[in-house]
Amino acid sequence: MEKEYFKAPQKAAIKNGEKFLILKRSADAKIYPDYWDFPGGKLECGEDPKKGLKREVKEETGLEVEIKNPEFVFSEKVKDHFTYVVVFKADIAGKKEIQLSKEHSGFKWAIKEEAKEMKLENFLKAYFEKRI
Repeated sequence: MEKEYFKAPQKAAIKNGEKFLILKRSADAKIYPDYWDFPGGKLECGEDPKKGLKREVKEETGLEVEIKNPEFVFSEKVKDHFTYVVVFKADIAGKKEIQLSKEHSGFKWAIKEEAKEMKLENFLKAYFEKRI
């Protein structure tokens, strides 16, 4: 039997008051095109999760953030692998002007109820459903 492997992307829950920063994945994304997502992504080999997430947020949004503790985990099978998403709380630690990378086509500051009505990745849908 062939072993199945998993990916463990790190995601940042960045809040401004009651609103969360969510990004719209580009139409040509390999997974979840045109879905809304938190900033973040895959770690490089041997990379510390908090440092990797800080790097990913900077690459995707131009924001400097302070990564706090993990607050939510979610797993699912996507195509040919399992994904184990870890969501960390994060605070903006500098300028608040967002500069999107090519990976995303838009961003929005949304309250939980508004976000739940959007086309969300599965982990994000679960995050908002379980969040009090």
